[in-house]
Amino acid sequence: MRKRWLISRQTLACIFILLASSFTQGEIQISKVRTLVDWKAVGLGSPEGLTYNTKTQTLFLATKSPGTVHEISFGGRVLRSYPVWESIPDADRLEGIAYDHVTGNLLLAKGDREILSLDPAGVVSLFFRTSSNVDADGIAVHPVTGNIFLADDDGQRICEVDRTGQILNRIELTELGLLEPQGVAFWGTYLLVADDRDSTSSLTLLTPEGVRVQTIDAVSQLGLIDPDGVVTIDQKEVCVADDDGKRIVCFSDLLPSVPVPFSAGLEDTFVGFAALNRGLTPNPINVSGYNREGHLVTFEQMEAVDPGGQMAKLTTEVFVSPSTVNGLLHEAVEPLTLSLKGQLGPIQGFFMIGDESRTRLDGIGATGQFGRELYLTGTTKGQAEQTFLWVNNDNRETTQVTVNLNSLEGQRIGSWTGTLRPNGSLMGLTETIFPDGDPLQEGYLSITASRPVQAFQLTMSAATAEMLSGQIPSTRRNWYCPYFFAGSNGENTAVRLLNVKNSKAVVTLTAFDRDGVLLRETELEVPPGALHVVKMNELLSDLLPGSGDLLVGFVRLRSWNIVSGIFETNSLMVSTVTYTGTDGETQTVLPFQPQTAVDLVIPHIAQSPASGISQGLALFNAGSTLVEVELEAFDPRGQLITSRIIELAPKQQVLGLLNEAPFFGPSFEQIGGSLEVHSTENVLVESIMVGAESFTLLEGQPAVPRTE
Repeated sequence: MRKRWLISRQTLACIFILLASSFTQGEIQISKVRTLVDWKAVGLGSPEGLTYNTKTQTLFLATKSPGTVHEISFGGRVLRSYPVWESIPDADRLEGIAYDHVTGNLLLAKGDREILSLDPAGVVSLFFRTSSNVDADGIAVHPVTGNIFLADDDGQRICEVDRTGQILNRIELTELGLLEPQGVAFWGTYLLVADDRDSTSSLTLLTPEGVRVQTIDAVSQLGLIDPDGVVTIDQKEVCVADDDGKRIVCFSDLLPSVPVPFSAGLEDTFVGFAALNRGLTPNPINVSGYNREGHLVTFEQMEAVDPGGQMAKLTTEVFVSPSTVNGLLHEAVEPLTLSLKGQLGPIQGFFMIGDESRTRLDGIGATGQFGRELYLTGTTKGQAEQTFLWVNNDNRETTQVTVNLNSLEGQRIGSWTGTLRPNGSLMGLTETIFPDGDPLQEGYLSITASRPVQAFQLTMSAATAEMLSGQIPSTRRNWYCPYFFAGSNGENTAVRLLNVKNSKAVVTLTAFDRDGVLLRETELEVPPGALHVVKMNELLSDLLPGSGDLLVGFVRLRSWNIVSGIFETNSLMVSTVTYTGTDGETQTVLPFQPQTAVDLVIPHIAQSPASGISQGLALFNAGSTLVEVELEAFDPRGQLITSRIIELAPKQQVLGLLNEAPFFGPSFEQIGGSLEVHSTENVLVESIMVGAESFTLLEGQPAVPRTE
């Protein structure tokens, strides 16, 4: 791929929607609580687990004494029963149950570290055994990756394991006060945990990183004493099996939303948005916003009026049939926090921010991470004219927040501490928030809060703008950036590594070309609290091609634990990648490792040479086996246009424009619609939006499962 691209004002309406985030989160509301099954009437055993089969559209209940699985209709009738204990004699007690969309079978947590598989014919077999220190009381299958999530009552944690039982990740629940997790389910890609700790039983929604979003008091709000199983029904309803009350209770309106900051308050600033409905029926979309003080701004039909009587406008109808929705907000009179939410089910959304004088747009993901500890590792000042900061409090209660401005070495340069009202935000110029802080060429921001918040940073210069969302530190050992470039004319990719531990971190950085051939490997030591920046055109200076060409490939990071005597310290890192053009101005900042999945989505296509717009795609297989990838392009009405199958060898990168081989070929031209990526194993995807003199790179996001 050649270099740089600028989006002209004439083409903004075509390309300002680029990429989707995977799920919207927020507050839990309860209404219409109903009892589906009462054990006194049907005489079932004690309930231990509950799941929903999307194919049969029925519930399946696991009970003990003896271990039996019952299929139950939503009318409350028992349709059939599977006596598991007859074929597995020691299965007197079934701890949990989950529908496995990968195989179409039911997975049963039996205890004794065994996970069983029950097929539709009633045949039971051993699926896998967990490791010696994990015992499952609840079980769920991730809707995208197919990995298994186990609620471990004894260990007070949620364990993610692969389909052989090997542990991939642990979410510790002790600090959240969840001491007896009995059931686990997915709401989109977010976790819903049932905890039956005596009189404090609860249902808690967690982010994929284990950050609390909201907790329901199961005793006072639902009348449940001992919730042992929980399941979500098409993101419309939640059903809970209550062991003590011997019943199944269902309730609705669990529709979380996410606030996204927009409008820096500059003249001529405007915001675009996209909403992708992957369902098969129309899904109305709510667009609403809050000002700094948390006062609601409601968008109705084609216009919206804030509490002060000033107006913002929508140029496109948002209540549409299944497809990509394009809209443009302008005349925003002050910084707001915008929320995009589907009324009837999950949507994938994205916001863009731009300025007429700069003719530039940058994406704001609708699912920026919520956390009590967040880091922003983009350039804090640099050559930017202005840097803005948002911290959003999406809680019903007041939240205490501290924001620190830090140098590359981790020295605190400035600090702000304050209180955010419910739905309120800290919004402003970095230099205004930290009036005594020295301007930094490079550095980072750290945020701590009494409740989970979001953080966003917008850096704007004369020719560009870039948005970065706050990140939660990770103990990941292997990180991949699926696409880097470096050129002799100044084009560059910078890897930014932040060590948030109080001990040094050792990281090996390896660069490969697009065919997986080793280019360079170097070992780095990152001191405690320090941000280390590696510029790829400096690391690979002797390999750079001639003028006008780019060296492209991918980067792997391996972080190593520090061993001191008998103690081993995990590395805890935050990493981003920054792409810059020939003028040295920041263009795009992304998390170093995009999310991997077998189903990824990019909800806008912008490939039209006649309009001066091109869209590139980077696919990367980080695994050790051959992967088959299917690309599907859809028009704005959701109709399939064309598809293509590509094979990726281990550690292979495929890169090009959508109208080039090996993608859709020279006849492909499309503005609007969406692109879906389906693969046999997890892959990484980046989309590359190309204009005349600038570019924007955005990561592929796991697709919300299609719903009817």
